[in-house]
Formats: sequence, C-alpha cells, structure tokens
Amino acid sequence: MIDDETFFLPAAELAGRIRRREVSPVEVVDALFERIDTVDRSINAYCTLSKETARASARHAERLVASGARVGPLVGVPVSIKDNIETAGIRTTYGSRVFEHFVPAEDAVCVARLKRAGAVVVGKTSLSEFAAKGVVDPQLFGHTRNPWALNRTVGGSSGGAAAAVAAGLGPLAIGNDQAGSIRVPAAFCGVAGFKPTGGRVPFYPSDNLWDTVFHVGPMARAVGDLDLALQVLEGPDPRDPMSQLPPAEAWDRPLDEFIRPWRFAWSPDVGFGDADADVRAICLDAFEQLVTTGSGDAPAVDLSDALEAYTFLISMRRAASMAEVIEDWAPVMDPVVADYIRSGLSMGSRELGRGIRRRNALYASVEAIFEDFDLLVTPTVAVTAFEIGQNNPATVNGKPLRSWRHWMCFTFPFNLTGHPAATVPAGWTDDGLPVGLQIVGPRWADRRVLAACRYLEEVRPWAHRRPPAVLPAQA
Repeated sequence: MIDDETFFLPAAELAGRIRRREVSPVEVVDALFERIDTVDRSINAYCTLSKETARASARHAERLVASGARVGPLVGVPVSIKDNIETAGIRTTYGSRVFEHFVPAEDAVCVARLKRAGAVVVGKTSLSEFAAKGVVDPQLFGHTRNPWALNRTVGGSSGGAAAAVAAGLGPLAIGNDQAGSIRVPAAFCGVAGFKPTGGRVPFYPSDNLWDTVFHVGPMARAVGDLDLALQVLEGPDPRDPMSQLPPAEAWDRPLDEFIRPWRFAWSPDVGFGDADADVRAICLDAFEQLVTTGSGDAPAVDLSDALEAYTFLISMRRAASMAEVIEDWAPVMDPVVADYIRSGLSMGSRELGRGIRRRNALYASVEAIFEDFDLLVTPTVAVTAFEIGQNNPATVNGKPLRSWRHWMCFTFPFNLTGHPAATVPAGWTDDGLPVGLQIVGPRWADRRVLAACRYLEEVRPWAHRRPPAVLPAQA
C-alpha cells in the first residue's frame, strides 16, 4: 500500500522494500506523480515531468525484481535531476528561455550511473537561470516556494531539488554546486545535502571540461542516502579530465563505524562573514553535541581570500562561456543574470592574476586548519530563508548586506578549494524555519564528513518533521 509515509522513506529503505517485493515500483511512481500533481501546485519544485519514461523504467525494475535478477542499490527509487544536468529525451532548459525546447540526446554521466543503479528519473527540478542566482525565480517557470513557509525562498540554485525532497516529492535529488547551490537550498528546506571532493563525481557534458569549482552531488532526507548516492556517482570518466579515482573506501562498512573521537573546529564567521543570532545559536548548540564524540575548539579561521578569488575567477569564467552570445541572449534573460555575466567581460589579466593568487592562499588556509583538526564546522547559511521576491536578504545579524557573498560566506570558499562539505539540519527557529549546519573535511575525507553528519542525525533527528505545505489540510 502506498500511503503518505511511503513518500518520506529513505531511498535505501524504499529500494529494500522494492527488492523484497513488499511494494511495487510501478505503484510507487504512479502514486508519486499523483502527489506531485497535488502538492507541487503550491511549491513549483518540478519544471518538467517525465511520466511515460519513468513508468517504463518502473515496469522494467518490477520485471527484474520478479525474475530474481541482480538489481542495483537504487532499484525502483524515484530520483529528480536538476534542470541544468542533461537527460536523454527529457527537456533540459537550464532555467532559461534560450533553451526552452532543448532535449538532449545523451545522459550526463551522473544520470547514466543512477539509471544503472536502478533509479527511476521522474523529472527535472527548477533552478535559477543558468544557476547564476541564490534564489529560484526563472522567468520561464516562476518562483519555487519553500515548503516550510510558502512566502519564503528555497535558496539556489538547486532550489527545486531541495524543495522536492523536503515535500516528499521524491526521496533523492541530484543537484550541483558552484557557490553553495546544493548546501544553501538544502539548509533552507530542512534536508541534507552534500558537495563531494572536487573531481570525485564526474560532470559531463559541460561547457568547460576543465572546471574545478562546479561539483555534482545529492540531496536527501537521510544521511545514509547521501552516502549511497556517493557510492553510485563517484569514480572517473574519461570524458571528464578533472574526474579522479578516489582513494580506496571500505564501502562494506556502515557510516556509524567511521565515527571516531574527532577534533572539531568551530567558526561562526570564517573570518569575513557573520550570521543571524538565532542561526548562530542553533548551530553552536549542534556543534557542542558533535564535540561529545571527541574534542572541539574555536581557532582563528580567516578565509577572506575567497572573496576576491571567487569574484574574479567565477565572473570571468561565466563571461568567457557566454561572451559570444550574451548580447543575442540578453533580451530574453533575467536582467540580473545578464548583468552578472557582463560584469566579467570588463575584467582582464590583472584580475585573473589576483584571483589565482587569492585562491592559492585560500587553499593553504584551509589545509592549515586540517593540520590541527579533523573537521571544520560552520553554519551553512548566514540567515534563514528570506521572503520570495528578493534576490538577497536585506541584512545579516542586523547589519546591511554588503554583497551576496556575505550571506553565502560559509559555502563558496570550499568550491574554490575542492574540500568535501555537507549540510544537515541543526534545528528550527521559533518561527518554524530550518537552520543548516555545515561540516567540512580534508580532501577525499568524504565519508568522514558524512559519518559526522550521521552522528548528528542520530542525536538530533529531523526526518520526522513535515513542512506545513505538505500537511493534509494545506495540500
């Protein structure tokens, strides 16, 4: 029987029930589409549904299970894909009118690996245009709303993915992260999200095969599902020259066995930022529970080199990718996005050199933290979800916002350095908004990061909470 609780099961548990033939993947997919048709009217997490393709995949999964064949770890599990990740035969718009009718001929590497693991792709989740803003409001599809408060943003740019997971519209979502695009919406929507070590998960096709900042990763309600997804997604692909073979992992060991008396470092500001008082208090309380597994301290952390490094390198990277088309595309683009892209066109070799030097210094600063500590803990975002219609919050901790980089100050430094970083719910504010805690580890210590998240999930459980937008009276 497919009831509401089925939609809030972890992906791993749902796959187990399908393998044991306790539930039919066809019935799961049919019921999920019925739920999306109802619940997503108010949230707008999905921009494209692939109903017929998904039903065909579910029927195939059911036949495999019935035959006793060996099946993948995600057999029959519904998965959503962010709409800037290409999907064969399913529209991929990048959130832009420019690609409104684009249907790719091949799957991205991550999509192909999910399918091989038995997952059923149910549709594409909305994002900001070209993933260039911290909110999801593409002119093509409109605002995506936060299931915890429909007048609030989901963050961005993987906002549709986070909203879908939070609302029980699929247990697992795949997004990508260039400045916090997985972690920010996951924090705003009260779910878990993970940006793996750079190069661990391939990204192809891409307009820049040498990109070292853009990372593919999962979002889910259970930390174990992030771990399972990492196992499915990781490993090099010859088409992505930046993808690498990760160090050998004992994948037969559960995350709980990785927990050690770790040395935790706490930073409420990473040297150049700040956070609202309620965010800081909730995160500090969660940090103190983590420290019970080992030890903790609050060393001086200064990652301010990230500001210039990101400003110059990413602005120039975006401008370079669209320099030849921006004036043709601009009339149908979000003006904020078009102006952001144009800003990079005015930069030159001087800014490029400064950005490279700052990035080098930033990497050294982060590595120095891990000489003395096993994991770094920060708030994920400086604020809770702000009102729909704003591109940024007006203030952080009562002070006027200086730039978007200051409310996302905790996330983008680790895109520049490639260190693995996860967010998990730390708690909820008095007005019912989720707060995320970020845990960062040394490069390739992905499962260490996830094991710490798993411990927090056990001592501060969150999966039982349901956002108001999905409760029966408001569905």
